[in-house]
Amino acid sequence: MTYGIDFRKCVIAYVQSGHTKKETCDLFGIGTDTLHRWEKQLDELALVKRHYFLPLPLIPLNLIQLNDSWLA
Repeated sequence: MTYGIDFRKCVIAYVQSGHTKKETCDLFGIGTDTLHRWEKQLDELALVKRHYFLPLPLIPLNLIQLNDSWLA
């Protein structure tokens, strides 16, 4: 079964608000494997966002200069 993104957000928010995973799964009628998979996907998405969207001021200046000189 495919669940919509709004439903998934609601379930994850419920867990993050302090409810147990068992309680959450029972309330929303989903399996524990499904919840675990959604949490894993959320963690992976956060990791990708942190990795690829590092704000420019947080990149060391000498690394930027090294790359510029290497390209010249």
